[in-house]
Amino acid sequence: MNKRGIWLTIGVMAVALLGTAILQLYWIRWSLQLKEHQFEDSILAALKRVESKIIDQADTLDPTEYLLRKQGSWLQNRIQIELKDRIKRINPPPLETRLDPKQLAVLIRQELEDLNIGMRYSFGVYDNTKKTFIILNGNFLVDMGKKINASNPEFTDVRHYLSESTYQVSLFPTEFNTPGVLKLFFPDKQKWLWSSAWPLLTLSLLLIALIISSFAYVIFTVFRQKKNIRDQK
Repeated sequence: MNKRGIWLTIGVMAVALLGTAILQLYWIRWSLQLKEHQFEDSILAALKRVESKIIDQADTLDPTEYLLRKQGSWLQNRIQIELKDRIKRINPPPLETRLDPKQLAVLIRQELEDLNIGMRYSFGVYDNTKKTFIILNGNFLVDMGKKINASNPEFTDVRHYLSESTYQVSLFPTEFNTPGVLKLFFPDKQKWLWSSAWPLLTLSLLLIALIISSFAYVIFTVFRQKKNIRDQK
């Protein structure tokens, strides 16, 4: 092989390696996006189930509705319950009176455990009337102006990240004005996503390194043989 042919082979091989690397990076990026979409769908579905359970519990714990069912005829009870529901939708009670922070924490934890998600997370309930969070990580916020730090030292105010989070569901959405929003935030989500991509990325880098090493050895051998031939002449 002459010198021109060797350099042409090197150029073709370099282009092939570059194309392989680009394809691998594209595949890894696509895998990350797919996993993130699947994660988002799972979390939103879990939050929707939590919201449904909250509504069921609020109806069960309502003592006036229980008394209405115990008194009078079925038709009278039905009319009174429907009238009561309409009044509640137009002029609902304060959001904090209908939520149990500890029970809410249990519901969220159970849903995430069912999804086999072991990441750290923070959750909060935002009151649309008060324009602030009233519940954070299973506790009422007594001092609305006080900053509540999450366990992750990388950020100072978890409420800021909860406000920016897309993992959310409206609470009591059938009411005239939706009173609040349940929000969820995962500080380690990116690390969790990349943890699944590292094995594939490592394997890709090893394969590319193996190809480069093999090709370099072949080129080195060809140049050495040509040098030996020139020396013999």
